[in-house]
Amino acid sequence: MASHWNTELLKYDNIQQQFKELTNAKVKNTTDVDEPEELWMYIKSSILEAAEDTCGKQVPTKRWHSMTTDILDKMEERRLCKNDTTEIGQRNTDSSDKKSRSYAESKK
Repeated sequence: MASHWNTELLKYDNIQQQFKELTNAKVKNTTDVDEPEELWMYIKSSILEAAEDTCGKQVPTKRWHSMTTDILDKMEERRLCKNDTTEIGQRNTDSSDKKSRSYAESKK
């Protein structure tokens, strides 16, 4: 199931400060990286690690009371397959569509 950053925590000054300190500490070690792409990947991973340590992730709330975590997992799987442009990803999307339809039919 998809989860999103718990950005509500960044409203608090102590969490903001902790995030800034972690990010700055991790990004300071970028002096030995020469390639721009490598530098970007290092900075990005540093920010994501700091966000994971300070904010954490939250599980999205259900939109309808009848939605189970199984349904939400299948929705997330389908979303990931749709974004995969490889041939294998497209095949998985097709099989995911069929599974979703058969699952929906069985619940009627």
